Amino acid sequence: MVTSYFLNHLQSYFIGNPLYGDLIYFSGQLLFQYLACRLLGEKNIYDYLGHLSIISLFGALLLFCLGLGLDFLQSIGLEISMLQPFIYGLVFCWMFMEHRRSLLLSDMDSRLSYTWVLYRLLIYPFAFISF
Repeated sequence: MVTSYFLNHLQSYFIGNPLYGDLIYFSGQLLFQYLACRLLGEKNIYDYLGHLSIISLFGALLLFCLGLGLDFLQSIGLEISMLQPFIYGLVFCWMFMEHRRSLLLSDMDSRLSYTWVLYRLLIYPFAFISF
C-alpha cells in the first residue's frame, strides 16, 4: 500500500523497489526496534512490536485512503504536486505522534520514539536518494 502511494504520488522522489520495498523496510524496522528494546532493557518487547505493527498498518491505510483522495482531486483537474509530499509528511507526523502516545500509555521507554525516527532517517536514503 505504501509503495503504491510512492509510485503514484511521489514517483519523482522514490527510488525504492516497488515489489518488495515495503516488506524490507518494515522488517528492518521491526528488527531495529527489537534490538533497541533489548539495548534499552524494555520488558514488553512483543507488546511494543505489536504497537509498532498496528501503527504501521494504520499509516499504510491512511496513505492509501489519502492517495485515493489525491487521485480524485487530480481527476477533477486540481494540481496536487505540492500536496503529495505534504500528505506523506502529515502521515509520518501522525505515525510519530501515535507511536509516542502508545509508548506513554503503555508505560514503555520513551527513547524508543527516538530510535523509531533514527531508523527512518537511516533508511530513507535507500528509498528516496539515488546513489
